[in-house]
Amino acid sequence: NLFDKLYKNDKEEFYKIVKKNLIKNKKMFIVTANPETFYISDKDEYLNNLALGINTIRMVLDCDIVIGGSITAEIAEYLDKLKEKVQNLNPFGEECDYISIGSCGTKANCIGSALHFVNTFLNNI
Repeated sequence: NLFDKLYKNDKEEFYKIVKKNLIKNKKMFIVTANPETFYISDKDEYLNNLALGINTIRMVLDCDIVIGGSITAEIAEYLDKLKEKVQNLNPFGEECDYISIGSCGTKANCIGSALHFVNTFLNNI
């Protein structure tokens, strides 16, 4: 399974990380994209644009980046190439271990929408 190779842990571990980041008010950015755009696009151009966006987010927010949503299955096989492109854009030559593939698949948008309410709940415990 590609996800086993790309994301070190299981869904429960991912949820723990998100919960910990919410409690500590630590920034985390989750990228989702439309897989249809990926299917019909020139892959190299798509990856260049995605790398530019990821690098910009990293430079501005200095946070981990999780690529999630319906695109995860399609982008997974290109992750090494994407990381290489991001690293080439990074003026500090930083390793791209802050980029990962989400383990929530097509449910990422629902989970992302729920995070506000989870955070509110956790803050009121």
